[in-house]
Amino acid sequence: MNACRHTRISRKNSTEKDLATYGFLGYPLLQSADILIYRANLVPVGEDQVPHVEITREIARRFNHVFGREPGFEEKAEIAIKKLGAKRGKLYRKLRTDYLEKGDGDALAAARSLLEESQNLPLGDRERLFGYIEGGGKVILTEPKALLTEASKMPGLDGQKMSKSYNNTIGLRETPENVGKKVKTMPTDPARVKRTDPGDPGKCPVWQLHLIYSDDAKKKWVQEGCRSASIGCIECKQPVIDAIVAEQKPMRERAERYLDDPTLVRNIIADGCEKARKLAQETLRDVREVMGLDYSLLGESSSANSRRYGSGDQDHLPLRMTPTAIPSISRGSRLRSTTIGSKSGFSGRSSTTLRFRWIRLTVTSS
Repeated sequence: MNACRHTRISRKNSTEKDLATYGFLGYPLLQSADILIYRANLVPVGEDQVPHVEITREIARRFNHVFGREPGFEEKAEIAIKKLGAKRGKLYRKLRTDYLEKGDGDALAAARSLLEESQNLPLGDRERLFGYIEGGGKVILTEPKALLTEASKMPGLDGQKMSKSYNNTIGLRETPENVGKKVKTMPTDPARVKRTDPGDPGKCPVWQLHLIYSDDAKKKWVQEGCRSASIGCIECKQPVIDAIVAEQKPMRERAERYLDDPTLVRNIIADGCEKARKLAQETLRDVREVMGLDYSLLGESSSANSRRYGSGDQDHLPLRMTPTAIPSISRGSRLRSTTIGSKSGFSGRSSTTLRFRWIRLTVTSS
């Protein structure tokens, strides 16, 4: 996967920041890892983040294509179908056939829904059947979809997208006074120098907020009043202020409980971390399994006292891994050779073998 193929490169701050860095290109990959490790199927994002979700889908698709074809995949899939039961198994086969032979998208959706409802089916079998629907391999990483709201791109106080980087935001728990102050100081149509000057709502940042918060009647009032100069800018801004304050009122009320007792927040975070950790461990286990990265085969030295590194040994570890990266490699061992294929041999005082499948190991020296 080449990060340079990221589908959208923002040029907003190109004059202020150096974008020719790994951090800029690696950021979408880091986001992808955060999504894929928890096997999320829906990701709530803003409109400007949709390309990040798309590159995540591409990474998952490519990984599944390369590593999803496990030995005996079709046979295992057929066994998994039998676990669905006679009725569900027959329906699954029919839906799969309809999709593969006729390209029926509804059949694909129905088959996926059938598998999601089959709670008694083991996770490995369910993922295998997800891939079998489309004639591919086992689904290891889930392809997520972007979950957009009605206002998927929130305008900021200056007309740009709302972002802390631009210092143009309204906080979720802003006081009504601060909300009013921020909105009243928003720039408006430059043509309205005087109260009697007509304006164009399309050139006014406040109009973007009206599109989100105002009903059709209020929008019509703004359009007619602005163009005829029958209303002033402060009058135009007041309905927006009232709508934002009304929207945030229940948020501030709900937050009071947690402000009074921060332990509630800590408990929620702890519970969430535990659930996330379990999901991440399951994903890493499956990824290592299909890639042939079996760390259990790395042996320990027979004598703890003999654990040491000779000069230059660290430079010979595969993929530039440091001693702390694979603590179970015997410290008395030295990587003598590497191959492109299924195995990489370690030899030394304690002979061990680390299996890799479809991975090219590159040995470098300082």
